[in-house]
Amino acid sequence: MATEIRKGLLTVEQVAEYLHYHEQTVYKKMKTGEIPKQLYFRIGRDIRFDFEALSAWHRQDIQPEIINYQAPINVVRDNGKISKREELKKMRKAVSSKPMKGRLNTEEGTIFTRVTKQGVVRYYAQYYDKDRKLNEKVLRYAKNLNEAKVALSDIYDEQFRRKYNIAPKKRTATLGEFVAEHVTDQRLRGHMLDFFGKKSLDEITELEVLDYVKKREESGAKTNTINNEIIALRKTLYLAKRGRYEIDDLIKWGNCIKKQEFRERILSAEEKQRLMPELADHLKPIVVCALNTGMRKGEILSLKWKNIVDGEIVLEAQNTKTKKLRRIPINDNLLPVFEILRNRNGSDFVFTYGGKEMKDIGNGFSKACKRAKIDDLTFHDLRHTFATNLAKKGIHIETIQAALGHASITTTMRYINYQPIDELRAAVDSLVENPSEKRNHLGIKKSDQFRIPLVTSVGIQ
Repeated sequence: MATEIRKGLLTVEQVAEYLHYHEQTVYKKMKTGEIPKQLYFRIGRDIRFDFEALSAWHRQDIQPEIINYQAPINVVRDNGKISKREELKKMRKAVSSKPMKGRLNTEEGTIFTRVTKQGVVRYYAQYYDKDRKLNEKVLRYAKNLNEAKVALSDIYDEQFRRKYNIAPKKRTATLGEFVAEHVTDQRLRGHMLDFFGKKSLDEITELEVLDYVKKREESGAKTNTINNEIIALRKTLYLAKRGRYEIDDLIKWGNCIKKQEFRERILSAEEKQRLMPELADHLKPIVVCALNTGMRKGEILSLKWKNIVDGEIVLEAQNTKTKKLRRIPINDNLLPVFEILRNRNGSDFVFTYGGKEMKDIGNGFSKACKRAKIDDLTFHDLRHTFATNLAKKGIHIETIQAALGHASITTTMRYINYQPIDELRAAVDSLVENPSEKRNHLGIKKSDQFRIPLVTSVGIQ
């Protein structure tokens, strides 16, 4: 019996426990065909069920796999504020027919929601483990009710496996097949699929990854580009593991990712004077916005008039890289630009070309830099310029971090390409206890230095 269970074969009694039926109900549903014949077979006079097939059949009313994760999105009203009460009420109605309690009770456990101080709705599950002890767990990757049900079913199946020692059946696929079905990250296209596309997920080893890195370095690819591709591959393999695909767990990704090269390029005041006249009319407001807000290119191009509220730019969570709401004050350099644009276009978007939303600025920015004879400048360098200019004005690093929307202050420090030499000199001079009395580093007055004999050799008498 134990051997059969380890192979994933269940008795009618165990199936009844899994489905929360009486044994006679299982036999009845087998007879009527409600339980398909493909799920079981006979061994002599006994009936055995395949657990993997049974689990898939039992969960056919919900999505069997939720692979790609997106962080829960805050809801922002027109005034730029999150309404926790309205959002909680909305989510509770979606979770249960009892909105006052906000709980959905199932045979596998209970699903309920909580709202964080930041206004983000999180799903939780209460369930019994294999020892019949009540547990509570946050469903980290669930962003709606259906995904919460999937997560709870995963937990229930895992506890059932542990109780009867059923080894999970691993799935296999090539990287190309997995990417085509589940992943949309563009960094996994092109070079990555050419090298790994036909390899099975469990065939991608650390040596294979190191060979890929070496090949890309020989082709002249930049370190940051290679690192981004390796990070995308690592994320994809972890997603595959959560989907019960077989992968190599022995890869040490720290050995594969090289030390990053951080840019220190900023736009100087003299270069700015040369660049602005060369920009096309639809690009000038975009550059002014970047230099005065430090916003990312995607944030700027997706900016709508509804995001400009009471002299502030309110970036909705779904339009930011960190998936967090961000507020940026509008200064006097940018305010007249917005006033002109508001009178010009009738679009919902602030920055348009031909009255339509811009997906990218194309080659317009790089061609303008070429005409202005400015070398090695990218649009993202304007974000570095914004941070550096704030630092030059003496703005605190945490304020700059909030303006850029960074989760880590270490990242913000990489954006500031400025060494305050005058402030450093003043700081070093402040260590002099009595500036009027000049002494050397030994604390000896200059007037007394001639009395000290010159030591040319050291010996022991």
